[in-house]
Amino acid sequence: TGYDAFPITEFESFHVLELMDHVTEVRKLSNNSYNKYMATMRSMFTVLKRRQVIKYNPAADLEKLKVAESNMYVSLTQEEKEAVAKHLYVVHPKFFTFIQLLYHTGIRPKEILSLKISDIDLKRQLITIAPNIEEENSKTTAVRHVPISNELIQFLEDMELNKYPKSFYAFGSPFGPGGNRGSVAWSVVDKDKSGKKSGVSGAMRPDYFNPSPYHVKRDTVTKLWNTLIMDDETGLGIKKHLYALKHTGADDKILAGIEIDALRELYGHKSKIMTEVYAKKVKEVNRKQIIEKAPAFTPTKLRAVS
Repeated sequence: TGYDAFPITEFESFHVLELMDHVTEVRKLSNNSYNKYMATMRSMFTVLKRRQVIKYNPAADLEKLKVAESNMYVSLTQEEKEAVAKHLYVVHPKFFTFIQLLYHTGIRPKEILSLKISDIDLKRQLITIAPNIEEENSKTTAVRHVPISNELIQFLEDMELNKYPKSFYAFGSPFGPGGNRGSVAWSVVDKDKSGKKSGVSGAMRPDYFNPSPYHVKRDTVTKLWNTLIMDDETGLGIKKHLYALKHTGADDKILAGIEIDALRELYGHKSKIMTEVYAKKVKEVNRKQIIEKAPAFTPTKLRAVS
């Protein structure tokens, strides 16, 4: 690229763009991948600026490339939710509890995996997320208190968390660092009426997502969701990502009448705009309110004269 020995202190915005063009050509990046690489570059320069290695961030004001909205993050339909619930309740009930937590609270998957039993107060119906820099268990630096709904608490009570040490991860792994996880290859264990395959892998073991002193890797839940829900052969063929559950939970709460401010506090967002990224239905609700509740110009009922 010609930048191998180029002083980082001399980087300008056009250098960053040239470098990104080269990476895009070599790695055939999509617009979405380009934006992720750029975000990493921007973060790197932010750290260097903070440490006074450079005077300004040359990637700070560079625009993102346009990306078409993916159907993968669109909320699940009622039919899809029912299919997911019935399938996971039978095939992997503990993973079903995990996704219930994501749906009801909007807590990020990595944050859920970092939850200790001590963070979950069933009596007060409250989850506390205290940022830990070493574990990177939160994207924010503020302590968050997340309410546990009456619907969700039933699932958490069934986990019998009181039988384990409070230092255990609520959704843990049976394997310690370097442990033998065995084969993760899929094996057919059942077929439904249509002949669709259903299988199990290492993460399908009954002692996975149980309270444990060992952490579950973040990509494990994504792979499990992809296999059980998205895959046509081993799952339901529903082409929506795990993170669509957060959008689904937000939309359902808005449609149930929960205010956007309450949702913003639940998700730990600083502004309504951030929350509205997840609550896609908020615009639909706002439009409906305008149509149905807009006041008349005068109390007297008048009609246009033709």
